[in-house]
Amino acid sequence: MIVLLVALWGCHTPTPCDDYSGDARSACIARWARDAATADEAATRCDADPDDEPGCRLLWVESQLRHHDTPRSDLLAFCAGDECALRVLDALPDDDVVLQVSSCTAWAGTLAPDCATHAYARWVVSAPSAATIAEVRELPSPFAERRDKALGHMLGCAHPPSPCPEAYGEACAEGLRQVAARPELCAATREHAAGTESLERRETGGVLDAIGGALPASGLGQDPNQPGPAAGGR
Repeated sequence: MIVLLVALWGCHTPTPCDDYSGDARSACIARWARDAATADEAATRCDADPDDEPGCRLLWVESQLRHHDTPRSDLLAFCAGDECALRVLDALPDDDVVLQVSSCTAWAGTLAPDCATHAYARWVVSAPSAATIAEVRELPSPFAERRDKALGHMLGCAHPPSPCPEAYGEACAEGLRQVAARPELCAATREHAAGTESLERRETGGVLDAIGGALPASGLGQDPNQPGPAAGGR
């Protein structure tokens, strides 16, 4: 009997949250884990609430994104849910849009389409050259329609707006129609820096996702026939 009691007692690691129960305990555990100095320590603390482990890990990751320089690969490996991976990829995007979309596919799970939408939106805002656009469009993508819709947004927000090349298909035309019907989308995206949306909001959606997620201020509205910036990826 003594051995059994010792074994049962050993299954529980005391936490600062043991006086709470239910949602209050989960919230307490998550805040406790958020302040952990290392990923291993945060993981151990999140283990104390297995029912909300993804949310607990997400809170630690968000803290790292705001206050530390933890490598993206380490944060992605620590995530235990698609929302966490999306936020990391949005906050620390690859300069190369093709590599970023590949990371979306590898890590973001059910949110990979949203992740790719944000990636293509950031890309077109950087005003890629016609040669770069052709290079990216030649590569296969599971999110080709989202890519071409983003190009439609770029062309529709240019001064003056430009028509979609026939090769860009109906998705591009849809993007053109969208910004023609809601020109405020172009201005709205210029007011938000890349990656901030996923850190500030629990869910994606609204005016920014309508045009493709949180976007940087440069590029959108430039003449698409002019070359993009020399720096940066595809």
